[in-house]
Amino acid sequence: MRTPSLHHDGADSPDILGDKDRIESELAGCLEYSVNRGGGRIEHGPGQLGIYPVVSLNQTELTPFGYRDGLEELITNVACEICVPESEAISGVGVRCKAGLVARTAIQIQDSITRFGMYLNVNQVYDLGAELRNSSLAAATMKPTAISEVKSNIIKHFEQWLGNPKLSLHTSHPLLKRTFHPAPTVNRGRKPDQ
Repeated sequence: MRTPSLHHDGADSPDILGDKDRIESELAGCLEYSVNRGGGRIEHGPGQLGIYPVVSLNQTELTPFGYRDGLEELITNVACEICVPESEAISGVGVRCKAGLVARTAIQIQDSITRFGMYLNVNQVYDLGAELRNSSLAAATMKPTAISEVKSNIIKHFEQWLGNPKLSLHTSHPLLKRTFHPAPTVNRGRKPDQ
């Protein structure tokens, strides 16, 4: 399975595309989309987690800033658990470590419902749209990092933070189209008609 890289332009991107416009980028065939969220232009694709919690802030005691800071702290704790050195939350930006920025905050809240969230570079370094050096969890630990392990840690921390909420997990992305390459056919000494 191979998926293309995408660039998302948030509401605070300097050169935002129209909401209905989708253009093919001149940059290595990446697709570009305009979305209504914070965080500027963010590249994402395989080897990265898009963490999009949908939470009603009215059903919690969190303010919008409290939610943002809590989500950044949660991802910082996950990074620390997998031994990413010197992980720290940067309020309103994301999570960085000694190797660079590994997660970018890109939250939107409408009618007290959260949308979008954070982009976390796990095994691949993508441009996270901040004026900081970008890195990934794998680069920071200098070893492969299983996305499934990171997901499990994020879920565990969400349950602890929000008091064991009802969670629905979605592991696909509507803008990523899967392409399959069939395995080569092996002829085991048979004629094609057999």
